[in-house]
Amino acid sequence: MGTRLPSQEKISSTEKLLDIIRNEKFSDVHGGVDDRAEPKGDRTELRKGRSFGSTVSVGVDISYRELRFVKVAKNSTGGLKLLDYRMVPFRNNITPDDPEFETFLGEEMRRFCGSSKSLDIWGLMPSANVNVQNIRIPRVGKNKIEDAVYWTARKNVSFDKDSSIFDFEVRGEVIESGIKKLAVIAYSSPKGDVERLQDLFARIGFPLTGLTIAPFAFQNIFQQDWIPSFGQTTATLYIGREWSRIDIFSDGIFVMTRGIKTGISSMVESLMDGYAEKRRQTVKDELREDQSPDSAISMVETSMNVDDAKTLVCRLGRAEEMTDYGLGKDDIFDLINPALERLVRQVERTFEYYTVTFGKEPVGSIYVSSAMDVYQPIIDYIGDQLRIEGDVLDPLAPDNPPVGRLTSDEAISERMALAPALGLALSDSSHTLNFIHTYKAKEKAEKVQKINKMVIAIFALILYISFGYFWWLGNVEDHKRAFIARLDAQLTRDIQLNEQTIKTMSAELRKKHEDISDYKERYLGVGMFGELATLTPSNIRLLNVTADREKGSKDTEKPWRLILEGIVMGSVSVSESSLAGYVFKLQDSPLFSRALISKKGRVTFEGNEGLQFVLNVRIN
Repeated sequence: MGTRLPSQEKISSTEKLLDIIRNEKFSDVHGGVDDRAEPKGDRTELRKGRSFGSTVSVGVDISYRELRFVKVAKNSTGGLKLLDYRMVPFRNNITPDDPEFETFLGEEMRRFCGSSKSLDIWGLMPSANVNVQNIRIPRVGKNKIEDAVYWTARKNVSFDKDSSIFDFEVRGEVIESGIKKLAVIAYSSPKGDVERLQDLFARIGFPLTGLTIAPFAFQNIFQQDWIPSFGQTTATLYIGREWSRIDIFSDGIFVMTRGIKTGISSMVESLMDGYAEKRRQTVKDELREDQSPDSAISMVETSMNVDDAKTLVCRLGRAEEMTDYGLGKDDIFDLINPALERLVRQVERTFEYYTVTFGKEPVGSIYVSSAMDVYQPIIDYIGDQLRIEGDVLDPLAPDNPPVGRLTSDEAISERMALAPALGLALSDSSHTLNFIHTYKAKEKAEKVQKINKMVIAIFALILYISFGYFWWLGNVEDHKRAFIARLDAQLTRDIQLNEQTIKTMSAELRKKHEDISDYKERYLGVGMFGELATLTPSNIRLLNVTADREKGSKDTEKPWRLILEGIVMGSVSVSESSLAGYVFKLQDSPLFSRALISKKGRVTFEGNEGLQFVLNVRIN
């Protein structure tokens, strides 16, 4: 028997207690391919979990024969909980390329998700169409990394920049031949594949938050500790229809992937060849003396058809006994062993390449998943041959705390098939490859965020200075009032009033009043701009601010007014509503008494639609 990874039931009591606490706190590689021998019946009953008012993400895996949905809630402290899952076989033998598939997907999305509001929806890109490269580039400035990565990747694998989506992630510094370089993992995918999936989900009313590939879905599972990596380099092996794939994760981070041209079809061929040879040998052993070997063999059926062989291989993991063609499970396992041997040798060479080329520690454990039902002797065989711990990739096991026994009714093969959709539901653009939100979009968002922070900081500084100045003026006024009060008391107590004394005091008071008015006039502009900075929302840009006096009969009676010219960004309904709200804010301000719109009209500003306006605002 092969060594199996520790299950949750084998974790210490301390770990169990921590899992309970974490749970209470929450109060092909599958790249679209599946080869089940028999399609499952339609499932209409949803398994419901409880949401705790957290962010909810949905992973959608459009596989070979069915839709797979997983819904996960994430709270602010990083807690996770499985809320719901569903597997829906394609009806009427449709395929994703059929016109009616869009209607089918929309109906099932609405049935599972309800509304797309407040949901993060992640889809799965076929991994076979995505090229993943581990490259090294010289240490260059941040503004030159993009070019260095692009041309290094183009040198290894040719792809068209205009028809492909290119993304990369810098993984840190490495030493190569004594020279410091940057380790980068780069990806390229046909732009048409991304746009097709993006448009499909947009048309059904569930726009995608992100699109990623299965290795990054599994990375999410490891990084979120949904299943343990035990602090060592871990690999996942998916045995698919025509091919298999090995992914390697270092400390839960995806570092390498490789496709292997050995899959279930290879096992089917091995079974057919082995059975034919076995039948020939049996006939020879039972040959009568009066028969020639060739004539006797030709009289006996020695072949097995492809469909029967595929059925036998895919049914290995089921509990039922097998006697077809006179073969039991052990016999079938022995006959497919040559294909398994080739698969293991290629996995072993992949591990050696990873260890030698990248200078990393050896792979310490492997999780296996497959398009066929789980057959434990195959898992054990792979672990024994590689001399490492091996187990089935089953993140939705009922004893996993975030699952909460929600999947207790499902067979392990069905839970295993849901693993990519679970990884999608655990995705986040901050740590998951996203072909919709690439490094260029991230850089643009970072620049906008920096500008916004700078603008906020400047306005905050202006407000701070303005409030400080007004506070100082208030103190000056209080001191003067106190001084006047003392003078008044002294006048009442010690000075006999006369006409000359009153004239002198009146002149002094008038002078002080003029000084205060002068202070007010001098710093009125600072106060006005501080108040505008506070009241103006982020979607309104002020292009020009002019201050002058309104028309009046006497200069001393002319009140000040502001003329504000600006643009409200957004659609017609949004911009009109924002402008009206802005006018009400200005009129409610103690510094302004009236705000009238004198002009407005739709314009295009910096490539975006907006509402241009002119406001006349009276200053108190």
